[in-house]
Amino acid sequence: MFTKEINAKSLAEVYYIISNLEEKYKNKIPVNITDNIKKYMDKNYEYISEKEILPETKALLAVIIEKYFDNINFNEKLKEYTKYYFIKTNEVKEKKYNSDNIFVSGNSIEKEHSLIEIPNNKWYEKIWSFFRNIFKRSK
Repeated sequence: MFTKEINAKSLAEVYYIISNLEEKYKNKIPVNITDNIKKYMDKNYEYISEKEILPETKALLAVIIEKYFDNINFNEKLKEYTKYYFIKTNEVKEKKYNSDNIFVSGNSIEKEHSLIEIPNNKWYEKIWSFFRNIFKRSK
């Protein structure tokens, strides 16, 4: 179930949240799931309850709630929320990467201008540096 892509910090947050649940809710989650979470979590990470949880933690909790809890109303709301979130993110992506506005001036792609400093040396300085470079190479 767990892969290397899952953030160990988010697993630590999930474990912290699960460990603070009431016993009747803890018992609904299979032991092998909590053991895997404990095995792969970042043991040095300390979750602070006032801090915003990671998005990956929210997703993991949503999966756990949907799979192991019987609250039908909550599962329906969760599905509506994920559908709404999916639609919103797609709208943002469509606005940002709209293929119709690629060649329109004023798009969000910024042009990068870099200035190159060209030294304005006199002709005799150029000759002097040329011979100096030749003698440096021969040594």
